[in-house]
Amino acid sequence: MKLIKSLITTGAHSSIPWDKPFYEIKWLNPIGWVLERFISTPATHHAHHADTSDDGVGYYKGNFGNMFFLWDIIFGTGIITRKYPASYGIKHYQEEEWYAQFLWPIFKSKKEGSELSANGPMVGDEVPVVVREPIILSPEIAQQA
Repeated sequence: MKLIKSLITTGAHSSIPWDKPFYEIKWLNPIGWVLERFISTPATHHAHHADTSDDGVGYYKGNFGNMFFLWDIIFGTGIITRKYPASYGIKHYQEEEWYAQFLWPIFKSKKEGSELSANGPMVGDEVPVVVREPIILSPEIAQQA
């Protein structure tokens, strides 16, 4: 069982688009349709790691399953485009609280402007830069630095 899990999760994160033939070869389309709704494929899971949702491919607030995509289908967090994002990452990442990183969307970030906060921007939205006042060190501390 561990071997099957390892193969599925490795396949979902693979940079080799092994799922493309299921979308491009007509007689494989029915198998691809079932496959992409049951397990995570590179196309479905890579969308989760995209740095924008503006292209209609990226979807970082969904496509969570790295093994069973069926959970995303059941809970309405899945999007299937059969395409790959052009780039990956989060454009305006802020160091988030550990609970927001591991337990989002149950526990949301308290950081203003965070994509993981309750009213945070979507990936790709322009986010105003938060300018903070500089920390002024006492002369004694500044000399030690």
